[in-house]
Amino acid sequence: MKDIITISVGNDRIRGRVKQANGIEYSKRVVLPKEAGIYASHILLIPECFCKPDPRQEGYTLLYFYADRELALSKCVTNKKGGIEYFKVTTTPQKLADAFDGVYVNKNINYSDEYVKNLKENINVLDFIQERTGYSFRRQGSNYYRCEQHDSFVIDMNKNCFYWNSEGKSGDAIKFLTGIEKLSFRKAIEELDKYYRNLPEEKREFKYEAEERKPFVLPEKANTNYKIKDYLINQRGCDEELINKLISQGLLYQDKNGMAVFACRNWKGEIDAAFTRSTYSSFKNTQESSNPFTGYFLEVCPGATKLVLTESYIDAISYYSMAKELNKPIDFNVLGSDSCNCISETFRINYLTRPEIHDYIDTVIIASDNDKAGRQVYDKFVEKYQPFFTRIKNYTSDIPESKDWNQDLINYKDNRKEKDKTIY
Repeated sequence: MKDIITISVGNDRIRGRVKQANGIEYSKRVVLPKEAGIYASHILLIPECFCKPDPRQEGYTLLYFYADRELALSKCVTNKKGGIEYFKVTTTPQKLADAFDGVYVNKNINYSDEYVKNLKENINVLDFIQERTGYSFRRQGSNYYRCEQHDSFVIDMNKNCFYWNSEGKSGDAIKFLTGIEKLSFRKAIEELDKYYRNLPEEKREFKYEAEERKPFVLPEKANTNYKIKDYLINQRGCDEELINKLISQGLLYQDKNGMAVFACRNWKGEIDAAFTRSTYSSFKNTQESSNPFTGYFLEVCPGATKLVLTESYIDAISYYSMAKELNKPIDFNVLGSDSCNCISETFRINYLTRPEIHDYIDTVIIASDNDKAGRQVYDKFVEKYQPFFTRIKNYTSDIPESKDWNQDLINYKDNRKEKDKTIY
């Protein structure tokens, strides 16, 4: 699937319709606002099918672009003789989007676009964040480093960018300063410029050589599943019938260290990812060389038209368990993801590869966590996929009352026990 870039403009910037060359379809005539920086007042023609109401703010329209396309803009100017002339300008969707984000700085800031690009590409995000925040990171796999102080804070060295799932932020060093520290764009560039100039010469060009990817290997199985059954059923409240079913299918087992192993099977029937969770501490880990987007697919209702998306594997089990406890109809299947940031891509890959999903579903239920990042997942997901997966007619958000679906399940069972004590 091609990368998509979206830009939001006020409805007042859409000035009429123009019939396309085929004589059937129409394009919108958009006059870009002052927020477009160097492209302000330029005219853009975009097919109507790539224009959708912006669900985030009333009175705005989202413009959708394929990232690899070239854009042709025009600007109307008055010449010396008083006549009207149109100047043609070509650009890319990314450059246009960057202009809206302030990347193309104005004349009273003495940083060229080339220098800003150099800072983005060559400042080592891991080194910069460690030095600026004092956080420590441990290596996880060949490309990733996870923050020891904030579990949802991960750095991808291959892309030289960070992902802070609980904050809903990601990007390069500039995005860290503007998104996490809330600095203005100019102040962020000033800070990075100072940092960059103090680096030794050999560190002024980002280079990263990933270790050779090791083959994926599942943790060794124990001869019993006693500990994980006690943990998942008695402590975490998960449905016993489902736990036994997952064990029999090879999707869940206890390893030699007493850890619960959630094994992920892809559309080919191969297990190519696994997540381990301690049964006696908060330790959890993704098995080395796991495919981060295989997901944990629970086909609890074959042929279901609804698909529930969660941001963890245990939440996938908990969502089903909660519905069963409340005697709700089990008319859905569930797809658990490795994290909040993985929900969209995990869905895309599974939708395109699993017949159990793309042949049936017309409804997607986003059941993310009840935190800042989780509450943003729904809007981002719909914005990204609604224009392209046209067979999906309904999108719904289902947020738990507590922090996540497993905590909701535990709370429900605890409250029921208290009521039972009162009755007897």
